[in-house]
Amino acid sequence: WHKDALGVQPAMDPIEALTFSLAQQYLEPIMPGKSFKRINIFFDRANSVLKEVKRNQISRWRNRVRVEPQWQRLLPADVDQKVESVIYDALLRKLQLNVRYLNRNAKSSKARVVNPLGLVLRGAIHYLICTMEEDKENPRFLPLHRFRSAEWNGEKSYEPKGFSIDKYLEESNLGYLYSDKPIKLDAIFYGSAGFHLSETPLSEDQEIYENKQSGEMRVKATLDDTAQLRWWLLGFGDQVEVISPKRLRDEFVEMTKKMVSVYK
Repeated sequence: WHKDALGVQPAMDPIEALTFSLAQQYLEPIMPGKSFKRINIFFDRANSVLKEVKRNQISRWRNRVRVEPQWQRLLPADVDQKVESVIYDALLRKLQLNVRYLNRNAKSSKARVVNPLGLVLRGAIHYLICTMEEDKENPRFLPLHRFRSAEWNGEKSYEPKGFSIDKYLEESNLGYLYSDKPIKLDAIFYGSAGFHLSETPLSEDQEIYENKQSGEMRVKATLDDTAQLRWWLLGFGDQVEVISPKRLRDEFVEMTKKMVSVYK
């Protein structure tokens, strides 16, 4: 037997088969390619089991459940599969890479040395969290589709002391942070626009004041000051009014004026 061989066809009941089938569907984008291929035998067996019990209620589950994005669906960015495979492998094995990376608005890529630290999937874009060799203590995130080449340079990847991907995401501006200080949002939602917030709050300290007669909902919550928050609020159009903070309200006033001029 080959040292990496996984053996004969694995025994699998319908529940286990369904689990592997769903794992194949949703985990493939974030699994290292080589590692994922090694367990293809389990996915093949799972699909065979589900076909054998196609009239069973369990097998119907796969065709009845979907994970949908909350906002506008975007097509995935075009990522070089070979480059992606090298980066995933380097992340898995803690390897340093020589890469060519195309900065936004740049006409040509530049050679860089990067230390892979983590991977984040956000919508249709995959981001590599890494440090540059010339700035090894300050992690940054780079979209995978802007890497033009990647190869191991023979060195082990450097990891800043105490690095935590969760802490980095909490402190970084991956959500396009406008300020380090949270804001206390005070907004009025008209009609039924804010109803879902009574079931899925914006924050732990969210407060809702509902006007039964008008149907308006006044919502107060402490939130990160991000571009993502602004995009979310804009999605409600004229069904939301920002009361405070004043600077955020002023932003929306100016934005509304510009939108009016655009649509004239």
